[in-house]
Amino acid sequence: MGGRLSLRMSQRDRSLVVGIGKCLGVLLLSISVYWNVFACVTDVLYPYSQARAVASLIKRGNLQGERMMSGWSRLPATKKQQQEWQGTYCGGGDDCIDFTTWIAPELILANPYFSKNLASNSLNDLSYLPLYQPAGQAEKDLESWKGEEEPALYFTRFQPFYFREFGYDRDDYIKVNYVRIVRPWKDQRSVSTCSVYMRRDVYRKVFHKDAPNTLTVDVDIS
Repeated sequence: MGGRLSLRMSQRDRSLVVGIGKCLGVLLLSISVYWNVFACVTDVLYPYSQARAVASLIKRGNLQGERMMSGWSRLPATKKQQQEWQGTYCGGGDDCIDFTTWIAPELILANPYFSKNLASNSLNDLSYLPLYQPAGQAEKDLESWKGEEEPALYFTRFQPFYFREFGYDRDDYIKVNYVRIVRPWKDQRSVSTCSVYMRRDVYRKVFHKDAPNTLTVDVDIS
């Protein structure tokens, strides 16, 4: 039918249809090109990941030999046998079954800048996140960590659990906002602030001055 219709059209009409098709094609492709250009410009102007900032922070204070920890995911369950990831984060309560193989990503992202694994609480000292969850591993790890000193850097959401469980004193730490990362999506940007709980004596070592008498501080490590 398309062929018969094409035969009935004049040369001028056919040229017009072809021209319209080309314009539509260019228009559709230009949207994708615009999104790619927008993403490239954003990546050049702003940090996409906190990895380099974490590495700079550690190198600035020569903290490679210090103990550093990452908070871990918590699984809501009523029985320990139900330790299967369901995409749900559990912030507290008796129904939280803790497992330690999925820790916060900051130290893992910064690992390529160093010759050793930075996260002191990674499973079997792995420098990546394993997919398997060994049954009962979390309980064993939690007990072993309780005998360790307070970490110099603690990458975690502040939940009382993460400090109280080990006897850490929240007042020994200051929350340091160390970088703002920007991630593009089509023609939009999402901005988030990355932070770490830093021991106050370590703050003095990194920034060569006493930590302010506040709970949170913004710093520039560029």
